[in-house]
Amino acid sequence: MSVGEILRVSAHGVALVAEADGVELQLPPTEHTDSLGELFVSQAETVRVLRNLLDNAIRHTPEGGVVSIEVSEVANAVEVSVIDQCGGIPAPDLERVFDVAFRGDNARRRDGGGGGLGLAVARELTEAQDGSIAVSNHAGGCCFSVQLPTADPHSDGDDPSAGPR
Repeated sequence: MSVGEILRVSAHGVALVAEADGVELQLPPTEHTDSLGELFVSQAETVRVLRNLLDNAIRHTPEGGVVSIEVSEVANAVEVSVIDQCGGIPAPDLERVFDVAFRGDNARRRDGGGGGLGLAVARELTEAQDGSIAVSNHAGGCCFSVQLPTADPHSDGDDPSAGPR
């Protein structure tokens, strides 16, 4: 599936939530994302990962804030970054956000929702597809970055019939 299509499907699933919460959702230009080509990933699993990241970003960004998606090419992969305005994650918690049942600082949550599984599932689904996921603090918020392969990492490139899993 193309990078652009995965981003559009993922954003479509959360756009109404963002609007209801008063959070602006910004996507990269379609012509940019469509030019990045195809990802060698499961559409359903990748959309689940990105929707989870977007849901969290929207939930933790205050009304009037912005959640943006940025994409860039890296060696044999595309990096998708979800950037929010949550105020950041305490430094000691950055290493723990992908742990099962970790829910973080109460000051960061806008609601009581979530059981602390979403980011752990996002990590597992990403790594199962030979990708990687990371988090860092970013001016006024957080940046969750997912690198997804654009080619089969288990192929030598000689089999043109080999398609996405």
